[in-house]
Amino acid sequence: MQGLLSTCIGQDLDVLQETNASGDAELAYAITQRKSGALVAAACQIGAALATDDAAILALIGTFSFHVGITAQLLNDIAGVDPNIQDRGSDLRLRKKTLPVAYALRCAAEEGLSELLTWGTSTTPLTPADEQQIATTICDLAALHYTWIIADAHRREALSALRKLVQTTQRQHVAHLRRLVPNVRARRV
Repeated sequence: MQGLLSTCIGQDLDVLQETNASGDAELAYAITQRKSGALVAAACQIGAALATDDAAILALIGTFSFHVGITAQLLNDIAGVDPNIQDRGSDLRLRKKTLPVAYALRCAAEEGLSELLTWGTSTTPLTPADEQQIATTICDLAALHYTWIIADAHRREALSALRKLVQTTQRQHVAHLRRLVPNVRARRV
């Protein structure tokens, strides 16, 4: 139940963040944890509770799936602003303050990049060319790399929790849950 409440709080913060002009990367990261991490953890723990009431196993499932959810969301956020992806979705058009966007806005404020800062507060619809330019600027500010590093750290935490889960349950087939861990493949951006 606590995970579902956290998800609702994260969703509320996400909506409030849309109107926030500043790049608050810490808040964007907290929103990702509360929304995606908590939601996936709650879903997996509910499913696991059907099979066991062992608190240690349920906690490990929660840890594993929390990190899986964050990893998946951060990779989705990267794809939403990647200038090399044709169909990025609506994050830029909706001015969603995902982690890479919030990080880029913070960098833009430090470097005085008014075009990106203006985009962050504007309600003017974007042309495809504008959207491509914004995506390129976000990429140039290393926001995709920054987010990728955090996603990879969560992937590693998920795999660590999975190893502990296999040891705790003494069931090798539990290792097949590895397929749920998103692939964080390094690539040139």
